[in-house]
Amino acid sequence: MMQFIRPNLIFLFLFYPFIIDDASSYESFEFILPDPKSEKGAECRNLNIYFCMTRFVTSSVNSSRVALWNDTIEIEVLSRYNYRSINWYSFDESENTACCKFQIRTYEMFGQDHGISPQDYMNKMTDFSSDGKLLRHLKVRYDDYLCANVIIGISYGTIRHKITVFGGHPDATFIVPLPYVGHHVITFERSLLKDTLTFDWFKLNVFCPGQPWICMKYPVIAQQI
Repeated sequence: MMQFIRPNLIFLFLFYPFIIDDASSYESFEFILPDPKSEKGAECRNLNIYFCMTRFVTSSVNSSRVALWNDTIEIEVLSRYNYRSINWYSFDESENTACCKFQIRTYEMFGQDHGISPQDYMNKMTDFSSDGKLLRHLKVRYDDYLCANVIIGISYGTIRHKITVFGGHPDATFIVPLPYVGHHVITFERSLLKDTLTFDWFKLNVFCPGQPWICMKYPVIAQQI
C-alpha cells in the first residue's frame, strides 16, 4: 500500500532515501556512507571518511509525554556536545555550520513528535550496542567499473521480513566504500546480506575506525563476515 509523506518530512527525505516502515513496531538507525560519486556521500566524505549518522527513527509513540518549552534548547546543547563523536553532521544546504538547526529539526520530527525526551533521543543516537540491530535498508548505486552495487546509505534496527534495497542492479554484488581497502574489495551477495553485512561487521570495519571510542565502549563480541 502506498504511503504519503507529510509535508514537514519532505526535507529529510531529500537527504535520506528510506521510506516510512509499514511494520507495526520498529526502530531504525540510519547512516550515509562517504561515497565520492554520490551527492550526499561526497559531502559526508568531506566530514568523515568512514560514515555519517543521519537519524534514529521509531514507530513507537509515548503519548504520556508532552513537548516541553525547553526541548529545543536541551537537544541543541546535547547535539553540540555529541555531534562530532557520532558524525551527526548537518546536510541542510540552508545551514552553513555542522550543527545544530538540522539536528533540532530531526529531533522534533522523530523524537519529540514520538514523545521522546531530548536526553532519551541522544541516548539512542549514541547507543552502538549490537542488540536488536539487524540490517533493514540499503541505498545503493551501480558502478559500471566495479560491476557492483556501491552502498551509499544503510540502516540497522528491528527485524523486517526482508531487507529493502533502493537502486542498483538486481544481479550485482554489494560493496561498502571503505577508505583503506586499496585493491582488495569485500563483496556481499544479495542472498547472504542478512548474515554477512551484520551490525557487528559494520561496527568493526566502519564505525570503530571512524570513531574508535565506539569499540572501546561497545566491543564486538562475535564477528560475522
